[in-house]
Parts: sequence; C-alpha cells; structure tokens
Amino acid sequence: MKSLLSFVLLIILVCGCSQKDSLDPKLRKLWLGMSKQQVEVAAGAPTHLLTHTNYEGTWTIGTSEMWKYDDIPPGIGHGAVYFNDGGKVQYVYSQGKRITPPE
Repeated sequence: MKSLLSFVLLIILVCGCSQKDSLDPKLRKLWLGMSKQQVEVAAGAPTHLLTHTNYEGTWTIGTSEMWKYDDIPPGIGHGAVYFNDGGKVQYVYSQGKRITPPE
C-alpha cells in the first residue's frame, strides 16, 4: 500500500512540474502590441529567430520577424510569435493554433 501511495505522489509531482514549465500559459499572457523585450521577459528567448533575410518562406503582409519556440526541453510545447514592421506583436500561435491575444 505504501508503494502505491508513493507511486501516486510521484506521478502528481511529475505532472505538476511539467505543467509549471509549459510554454502555452506563457504565450497566452502575451497581448497585441507588446514589444520584443516584453515578449522575451514573458515567454523567454526564442529557439529560432526568423527574418526575411534568413527565411524565404511565405510571410504575412506587415510581418517582419517570427520567433519560434520549439519543444526544447521535450514536453513544454511549441509556438510562434509574429512581429509587425514596428516590432510589436502581430500574431501568437501555440501548439499549432492561433491565439487571439487581447489588445
């Protein structure tokens, strides 16, 4: 019985820790018009920083930079923050879905 209780407590502890480090809640705290500095404080540094000079893919009109957050370490999720030509948040994506942050 003690080993079962220990196992359950271990599972609760592990799940609680992984939720604490999840990227999604950090991205949901962002709002339209935030500066790059504010985003870095709220969500951390991106794993990839894409611009028109280093990424030739399709760009949304008015988008000048995209910050990608990959699944590093595994389990925290992935997302992206798009900045407009003025360096302010334009779009936010988490787990492949667009989040509509408040203005």
